[in-house]
Amino acid sequence: MTHDAECRDLERTLREANEQLSEQTAEPAARNERLRAETEERGKAEDALRRVRDELEMRIQERTRDLADANRAVQAERQRFHDLLETLPAYLILLTPDYRVAFANRFFRERFGESLGRRCYEYLFGREEPCEVCETYKVLKTDAPVRWEWTGPDGRIYDIYDFPFTDSDGSPMIMEMGIDITERRQAEEALKEINETLEQRVAERTSDLAASERKYRTLFSSMSEGFGLLRIICDEAGNPVDYEFLEINDGFERQTGLKRENLIGRTVLEVLPGIEPFWIETFGRVALTGEPARFDGYSSVLGRWYEAYAYSPVRGQFAVVFSDVTERKRAEEELKAAYERESHISQVLQKAIVPPEPFISDDYPTAAVYVPAYAGEEVGGDFYDVFRLDDGRVGALIGDVSGKGVEAASLAAMTRSTVRALAYVAPSPGQAIAHANEVICRTETGGAFVTVHLFFLEPGSGRVVYTSAGHPPPAVLRADGRVEFVAAGGLPLGAMPDQVFAEGEYSLEPGDEIVLYTDGVNEARIGANLFGYEGIERVLRNHAGKSPKCICDELLAAVKSWASEGLRDDTAIVVIRRDRTDSESSRRPVTSTE
Repeated sequence: MTHDAECRDLERTLREANEQLSEQTAEPAARNERLRAETEERGKAEDALRRVRDELEMRIQERTRDLADANRAVQAERQRFHDLLETLPAYLILLTPDYRVAFANRFFRERFGESLGRRCYEYLFGREEPCEVCETYKVLKTDAPVRWEWTGPDGRIYDIYDFPFTDSDGSPMIMEMGIDITERRQAEEALKEINETLEQRVAERTSDLAASERKYRTLFSSMSEGFGLLRIICDEAGNPVDYEFLEINDGFERQTGLKRENLIGRTVLEVLPGIEPFWIETFGRVALTGEPARFDGYSSVLGRWYEAYAYSPVRGQFAVVFSDVTERKRAEEELKAAYERESHISQVLQKAIVPPEPFISDDYPTAAVYVPAYAGEEVGGDFYDVFRLDDGRVGALIGDVSGKGVEAASLAAMTRSTVRALAYVAPSPGQAIAHANEVICRTETGGAFVTVHLFFLEPGSGRVVYTSAGHPPPAVLRADGRVEFVAAGGLPLGAMPDQVFAEGEYSLEPGDEIVLYTDGVNEARIGANLFGYEGIERVLRNHAGKSPKCICDELLAAVKSWASEGLRDDTAIVVIRRDRTDSESSRRPVTSTE
């Protein structure tokens, strides 16, 4: 073999070896490449898995938080629902099929207490078996709600609503709600009773109205007063100019002499053309304004006086009720004339029994007041007098005749004149009153009698000699404020003849005052409480040293204030004060009331 051949064989062998080596080297590289690729893919997968796991953990945390929030919300809602159940103004309970109370709200517990595992009929009613009247457990048989009323052990009435209810574990229960309707039932019963009473009253009232209607018709026809329903007629300016007769009663015919058939549907100017405008104007004002009117009117056409009351039942119409008062008007005129005559007599008597303001002297200031019991009266039975005697003494008289009016005033005037005349000739007041009593006993007085108090005053010394015939005791107000009531007694004048009247004596010192009064003062009353001598003393003490006029005014004011309902009797007051000793005062003139 040649060298070239060998070289070629060697090259071939080497080439083959290289090829074989290349083949052997290429397979691990491919494996390494595949392994590197797989490792790279696994890393990517692991990264993706880690990302997924992280995201999943994040979502789990978020879901856990959401669940915690939801759980708290559920718990809060459950608490609100529980609070709602606890504050319900009704009871709510859950009952098990074996009659036990699984839940009860506060209303139920407060009303009936805790069940403590006992069955409802055991602790509510102390029974050993279920109640026969209980409707609740029908729910378990019908699987439908039941409504009924129940009277609980507390005596209250409940409106019961029972519903099927499934517990959380699927077991059947009953949900019961009870509403206290006791007050409503009581109100319904009361309303029912009221309605029955009202229906009865309506029936009675209907019957009464029917009877009243019959009575009205009878009264309408038989009443003595005239009645008419009329329609006013106005001119274009709206002024009343006439009226039409719509309805009249029988009394209308009797009071006016006009007949129904000649009036209904006709106007007053058609029937009585000469009627005074006053009637149309007055009735027109009533019909158009609705203001009623009560008045007396004279119809010259009929020659009669009528007392009328008119009112408007409907605008444009008027009803009038009237009576013929012609005779009353005549009597009033006669009474007015008689009153004027009596008033004149009263004025004359007034001057006779109540003289002008009395006057003794400057050293003996005097004041008097007279008030009749009733407003409008000018004269009554009280009287007084102050007069000078021939020997220089002063006589003072006050009296009261039982009764009122002109008769009492006449007797008062006679008594005053008689006592005064006898005082001039009698040596003492007791004798003057005794003689006056004889005169009055022989005079027709109609059973009336007279109380009097008479004293003689010596102005120079202040010595007073007095007597009394049943008259209230005068009060002596001393200068130092003491009040002394003069002893009084004796029968009233005219009560019995042949009487002896005792005399008494006291002195008026300078500053002293003597207060004479009639029983209108001490017998003034408020209810059953008299003004009395205590009231007189109280007023005099509070006004010691004041002038006679001041004492008269204050005493009268106190009496009027006490007698809040008004004086019940005539009242006369005379006050005489001794100011100073002056022998010349006895020679000063006294105003005579002759």
